[in-house]
Amino acid sequence: ETDIPIGEPICENYGQKPNFRFLFYYGFTIDNNQDEVVYLKLYLNSDDPYLKFKENMLGIAHGQYIKQFTFREKIDNNFDHNNKMLGYLRFIEYDEDFNHIGKYFKTCKADKRKLRMPVMSIRNEKKMLTKLKTIAEKCLSCLLYTSDAADDMQCVDLGGRRIIKKKK
Repeated sequence: ETDIPIGEPICENYGQKPNFRFLFYYGFTIDNNQDEVVYLKLYLNSDDPYLKFKENMLGIAHGQYIKQFTFREKIDNNFDHNNKMLGYLRFIEYDEDFNHIGKYFKTCKADKRKLRMPVMSIRNEKKMLTKLKTIAEKCLSCLLYTSDAADDMQCVDLGGRRIIKKKK
């Protein structure tokens, strides 16, 4: 043990954490934090004419999220993770002939993590990519709001916390 002289700076290492953890536990954030993370929950579209059918295929309750994905700011070449998310987005946006996709859902009801939906049509790919763009724009235009009481369902769900749009 060594005495610390008066006026000597003390350095503490908080470890690598995303900003929402720094803010919640310590009351500050770090600019350009390389450990930033976004938790993205995917839901079926509430106005989808096939909503009940899709909920039944997945074995989920009305309004329940399908799957949560975690994305880190650090470059992560986890292509399988990214392809899974794209498969879920394809399913969310799919509104064509459901007879063609039955083989992709044989095990899905028992374990929705096994959903693997490939490219089904150019039209559906456009819808899926438009949905992905909308999700990305919401994530980029929002700030983390640490109150779980925020009930603005137009925002992106970040692991139990809501984010709100930046004031312009």
